[in-house]
Amino acid sequence: MIKYGKWLTCILLLNTHLSYLQQSETQILKYSETVQILNRNIENFFSDYSESDLYKTLNERYILMKRLAYLSPEEFLKNVLSSEELNKIPIDYKNLVESRVALKGDIIAYYEDDFEKGQSRLSYKLSSENKVFELNIPNLEFIPTGSSVSVECYKIDNILVGNNSDIVFLHKNIFSEINPINNFKFIILLIDFIDGPPVPYTRDSLAYHITEN
Repeated sequence: MIKYGKWLTCILLLNTHLSYLQQSETQILKYSETVQILNRNIENFFSDYSESDLYKTLNERYILMKRLAYLSPEEFLKNVLSSEELNKIPIDYKNLVESRVALKGDIIAYYEDDFEKGQSRLSYKLSSENKVFELNIPNLEFIPTGSSVSVECYKIDNILVGNNSDIVFLHKNIFSEINPINNFKFIILLIDFIDGPPVPYTRDSLAYHITEN
């Protein structure tokens, strides 16, 4: 802290998702096209497959579907496996594919900033059963932090993806919308000294410690 008549905390909050935000529409479509090919491969594996080939295919698809879940929920939803296909996935590999879930919890609304492009993105998390999930539903109306909702949607890792019809308001926190008393501005400055020791943090590692821990 630095004292100038009153306490002032300076921290630069680095977004761990910045690299995702900066990916282009062309890259997103490439991810989607690759997933479509992998989906067709998975269909073939159901009749004749080796476990190593199936795992490799599912793992590659898992990585791309996570990117789509965050970057483009519309493309994610276009590429989900059918319930029949999901049921055919061996139990040991269920964690590599999306699943349908029904959850109730409280909304956490926050902004993500891409300073290089000068863009902001309103994002949501869902706090449910002592866990916090990313909530990515396209064209979602503003939901104040503290609102209670129920969702029935797809989950992959810690990301929830669905349509507007998949979310139901149980209680809307009107007070948060009128009087946002929980907004605080802070900045972290990384300073290198010529005669100093090796830098303990990179931008990415510091962002991870701040936002994840």
